[in-house]
Amino acid sequence: MENKRTDLVVYGENGEIVSTTFQRLDLNVPTTILSYCDDVKNQISTILDSTAQMSIDSENIVLDEGLIESISSFDESLDESDKQRNKKQLPIIKGIKGLLAKAGVDKYQAEERLKTYKGRYDEYCKGIQMVVEAVEQQKQASLNDIALRNAIVEQMVPLIEELEVMVEVGHKDKAAYDAETEMLKQGPQDIDTQHMIQYREQLSGVLNRKLHELEKSLVLYKDQIQTYRLQ
Repeated sequence: MENKRTDLVVYGENGEIVSTTFQRLDLNVPTTILSYCDDVKNQISTILDSTAQMSIDSENIVLDEGLIESISSFDESLDESDKQRNKKQLPIIKGIKGLLAKAGVDKYQAEERLKTYKGRYDEYCKGIQMVVEAVEQQKQASLNDIALRNAIVEQMVPLIEELEVMVEVGHKDKAAYDAETEMLKQGPQDIDTQHMIQYREQLSGVLNRKLHELEKSLVLYKDQIQTYRLQ
């Protein structure tokens, strides 16, 4: 990610840091090492937490295999119903039908048959409508997901860039601190000076681990942004 936050640090003519918009490290106050960049990281965490709440899944229409099969084999099911109906008609039933036909029962049976077809057709249309609604729901969910991920990216990118600048400044502050420690090593050595050098080197090691952790966080945040973009 290209660093675009030129508004966070003011440099002097010789490249020295004149001022920053964020709280810099103060190695005379060791607690500033432990809390360095925590405010920015907390803001990023808040964005991720809030967007996670917004992405709670809504109830989806479930399309089981039975529904899809019934829609796909609609014509076959009607043909099969006719075959089964004719198959179940025993000779005695056919004889009775012949008698009843003279009384106009054939017309009644034809109407009942149409009602059966209509019922099956209505079920078929209902199934088709469920498929349409499910597809539309999935489409809308995808659009919402895209919008949500874009919103996350837009909010996170400036914070990630700020975190990156703060890490860079932290490294510069550490380098300046280490340079002062080296100057102490070059001067007269007494027990107090030796203790001070030991203390400063230990403090520099703590800061180094802190900056290393922040750099790992930067990599994770950038990977997350790339994942959102690719998805």
